[in-house]
Amino acid sequence: MRLSIDMRNFIREYLAGKKGEELKAAIDYLHHTERVSKGHLYRMSRDLRPPSRAERGDKGIRRIEVADEKLFWIEELVVKFGVTPARAIEILQINGKLSQGELTAATCNRIFREQGLSYKRRNTDVKPAASWEAAFPNQIHQFDTTKMEHLHYDYRTKRVSFNPRLNYKNSRGEKAPAIWLYLMQDDFSRCEFAYLYLELHWRNHLDFLRRAWGEKENPSEFPFFGIPKHIYMDNGGGNQAIRFLAALSKLGVHRIPTDPSSSEPYAARKRGKIEGAFKFYNSWEKEFQMIESLTWEEAQEFLYQRVLKRNRRRHATTNQAPFQRWVNVQRPLHMPDEEFYRLLSYERWTRVVDKYLTFSLEKETYKLPEKQCVNWVDETVTVYGQHGQRDVVIAEFGGKEVEAVRVHENIARPAFRYSETPSTSVEEARARAATAGTHGPLKLWETDRAAPAYMPRKGEPFDNSKIAEKIVETADGGSRPSFVPEIWLIYEQAAQWLRQEGFRNSQMSEAESAWLRALIQEQMKKNLEDKDVIAETKLREAALEYYKAKTGSDEF
Repeated sequence: MRLSIDMRNFIREYLAGKKGEELKAAIDYLHHTERVSKGHLYRMSRDLRPPSRAERGDKGIRRIEVADEKLFWIEELVVKFGVTPARAIEILQINGKLSQGELTAATCNRIFREQGLSYKRRNTDVKPAASWEAAFPNQIHQFDTTKMEHLHYDYRTKRVSFNPRLNYKNSRGEKAPAIWLYLMQDDFSRCEFAYLYLELHWRNHLDFLRRAWGEKENPSEFPFFGIPKHIYMDNGGGNQAIRFLAALSKLGVHRIPTDPSSSEPYAARKRGKIEGAFKFYNSWEKEFQMIESLTWEEAQEFLYQRVLKRNRRRHATTNQAPFQRWVNVQRPLHMPDEEFYRLLSYERWTRVVDKYLTFSLEKETYKLPEKQCVNWVDETVTVYGQHGQRDVVIAEFGGKEVEAVRVHENIARPAFRYSETPSTSVEEARARAATAGTHGPLKLWETDRAAPAYMPRKGEPFDNSKIAEKIVETADGGSRPSFVPEIWLIYEQAAQWLRQEGFRNSQMSEAESAWLRALIQEQMKKNLEDKDVIAETKLREAALEYYKAKTGSDEF
């Protein structure tokens, strides 16, 4: 029913000047007496109600007036080069165009918003698929790599420049060598470490682990270091390398499995923290447009300064600077740099393969597999070997990698020149099979094999008691902690270890056996089979004291 003009005027006069509880009571009265809906009554009296907020006395008056020239500079950097207003102000302050504190990013955003300049929201849903957070620093590190598609490295001039056309994924012709950004992020504090490489390879993965987790040259400037308990990464090709996963196992780092892979829809949202950081570094590479080119060392220094600045700013989620939040860690799990170098680096040589598919290295002969290396004869291959381990080395040729095994006997037969094997009858083959078991039972496992390093299973808490702190001697005669995974021995393994190390040459006496059993029981440690075990480090210390006292000699 449409209200008459007289009724409308009566309602407006009755509600004029009322607000709050008085207006609510008047609306309820008219609703019950005149049979008019409350929403319609509120709409009719909207222009009659007094304002709920007091009007500012300085409305329309700016506190400061910014020169148009300075705004033009900031607008050019924001619109042309895609940097944020805060970064544009910082660049102008570095170049002496703005004084410290003269202009803030909030003021620039307000002025640009009044002019109709703003960033378009690219993603409508920015919430992660599953929200989770580490409980303390160095519990979980996130690791990922990305290609710097706007940067180009010229091998002729050894300089880095902004040239995106040469690196686009869909560009025609032969693409230029890519520049890869490696990024490690602490999940709790959001501390980050980044480094540039010219190849996505497992050797660069190992080198980056040593740089990210090792103590920096200036700890007071960049305090972030240490080995995490878990690492979270996608299923990229470099992350699946056997040697990279083996290095994580040696360091005692558990890999959190990622499913689905990054090729499936919405999978990047599961790694929202580190994927969000890549947005910053993608905008960072656009800053190379403002300069002609940089050397490789200058580009690394430029990246280091930007990472340093990012780790010192206040994070919007934690309301703390990443460095400030990270320093709450009491004692980072850390390995000295020389041990990092031994575990995570490989020596490199070049060798020529002979007709027997062998090559010499440090007075040793190594044999390549014949089936995989048919075309490697008389070719120059690149050989990689880990420090202190020469039983197996890695040979690379034409983008293909194989393992070469050290051999002790002379190879008399050239590759792929097989001799004919004599034919045998069915009766002879059956007779050999019937007598195969007369040589005694076969061993199906190694009883003397060292106990494996403890690794947590999925869904189980990390047990710190399974890792013992080892003490190693330094060059100056002192000692320092080392967190190389400990080796745990049961009684039989400990007895054999004493004989291998030269502490005893004959059968153990009853006194020695009683001493060893009592020593193992004192440790109060058990393995997965509920057997008493002792750490190799503890056994060595106790054996030195016991046999010195027994023989009265210090030569052990």
